[in-house]
Amino acid sequence: MRACMRVIKMAILDTRISGWQGDVDPARLADLMDAIHNIPHLVQNWETCDEELLKSMLLTYDQKWTKDGPHLLTIYEQALADTQ
Repeated sequence: MRACMRVIKMAILDTRISGWQGDVDPARLADLMDAIHNIPHLVQNWETCDEELLKSMLLTYDQKWTKDGPHLLTIYEQALADTQ
């Protein structure tokens, strides 16, 4: 769950920075929010969380926006490694 919260935090920070810089790509931000919008539900229902689906959603974003945005799956996996 801690890894999920880190992904949300980094997505929010990236969105804020993009907004302040005036460098907002609406398609990228929509994809970013699409990638993370289910995370609060997954955290609340962690015992039934489909972690592979979660990782797939993060990877889908990463593959499309690797150059422009945060690497969500990397953030998630690094957070998991940090807690072990």
